[in-house]
Amino acid sequence: EQKGKRMVGLVRSGGECYLLRHFWEQWPASVELSDAGVSLGLCPRLPAGFYADRKDEDRLYYQIRDGLHTFRQGFAKTWELWLTPNPETAASLEGDGPIATVPAEWIEASGALRQMAVATREQFPGYDETLAKGIDSYLEARDRAREYGMMNFGDWHGERTWNWGNLEYDLGHGFLTQFARTGEPQFYHRAEECVRHQRDVDTRHHADDPRRIGQQWTHSIGHTAGYYPPEYKDMKVYASPGWSDNRGHIWSQGMLEHYLLGGDRRSWDCGLLVSDWAAGPQTTNFIFGNAREPGWMSKLVMGAYFSTEDPFYLNAARIMLGKVHQQSLATGDHGFYYHKLPGGHCDCEGEKHSGEAGFMLGVLMTAMRMYYEVTGDETVADDLVKTARFIVETMWVPDELGFRYTSCPKTGAGRSSSWIMMEGLAFAATRSQDPALAEVCRSALAAAWTSLPSTGKGAGYVICSSAQALQEVSRIPGEGFSQYIAAIDRA
Repeated sequence: EQKGKRMVGLVRSGGECYLLRHFWEQWPASVELSDAGVSLGLCPRLPAGFYADRKDEDRLYYQIRDGLHTFRQGFAKTWELWLTPNPETAASLEGDGPIATVPAEWIEASGALRQMAVATREQFPGYDETLAKGIDSYLEARDRAREYGMMNFGDWHGERTWNWGNLEYDLGHGFLTQFARTGEPQFYHRAEECVRHQRDVDTRHHADDPRRIGQQWTHSIGHTAGYYPPEYKDMKVYASPGWSDNRGHIWSQGMLEHYLLGGDRRSWDCGLLVSDWAAGPQTTNFIFGNAREPGWMSKLVMGAYFSTEDPFYLNAARIMLGKVHQQSLATGDHGFYYHKLPGGHCDCEGEKHSGEAGFMLGVLMTAMRMYYEVTGDETVADDLVKTARFIVETMWVPDELGFRYTSCPKTGAGRSSSWIMMEGLAFAATRSQDPALAEVCRSALAAAWTSLPSTGKGAGYVICSSAQALQEVSRIPGEGFSQYIAAIDRA
């Protein structure tokens, strides 16, 4: 007989061992051993009111109503059940199992995950070590926040205080990239938890309106929203009815890479479901209000192209980035759609400033770089360089060694955005052979070097493209980044 707060979902009966993996992490589940045999409860019957009115109900217990499990349409949960006669085998499967690896150089040469600064690793001392320490901090933070439950496991909480983040910026993709670079199993296992949540909970597998199949729920209370009225904690759409057609909050790279690196076909099928939604009818009369939409959508379909080499996805990127170029020409030829900034991006009285948010342009530049890598389209590359110059001219603050949040001169400057913009900035510096732009890249990355976050939104924000950013920085002519850092330390 075992006692404690966390029970492993393992029972032995009749010479067989039954294991329900991640049993306590995905509560409430149940195991029962009786004369009739073994019963495993995936959505077990609960006493009415058992979880009602508890502290943090809207974070942990929201989906359990009157003893019943309630889910939004399109929810499709995966459970992993093992049956073996060998107790040792069963015990070995309780936690993180073995995972096969291949040399990082082979993965990089395949092109499926693009260039990841494998051959130039020595230029970036401490990067891998910092992320390795961060993965331990990630687990500690998850435990402190109790980020567990059938609906919650694999995600992080705290977006706008009350929302689950729904893996914003594709944290699973970031972890899998680092697994591919290092072979460190921790990154694969944490990525798998992220990806399984993303595909099971955040993705709409079914809908009465078939046009919504393949959409993903934007960060919400209870992941999908719909459990509380819109006025609840003044969260509006994030409380109810939810928002799943937001084209600036959608990701599939991590799911596709989970299949490529681990063979999970369910991740592959779901990744293609999302990618097909983005690459199909969404490209018809494609219009957008900011750089985030063509940025994430083009990055998504290009990720699908790198995984499949299906020209359907490449064509979708061509359409979307072609529209970006049209909008650029129509609004001053800055390389992107130049527009009046909304509230929050510019809160100046009277006439609002124009331009864009830096992180949105960072995502767009990454998508442009991915497309150029395959097609060699010089128009897209030129738009990328123009965008990078705009960022430096309007957002770079030398005294802070960081970038303003937007092109509004009254927004604050910080260093974390350097990471999400760096792939595009460094590509532009190399392509233009501009020493001033190259110096901005090196000094911005050096200042941001110690700001590698390990949890939640911050981690996804950085590592969604940080390996590719290092690759681009390594291509900048002149001294290597390690020498640049060493010179700063000596000074």
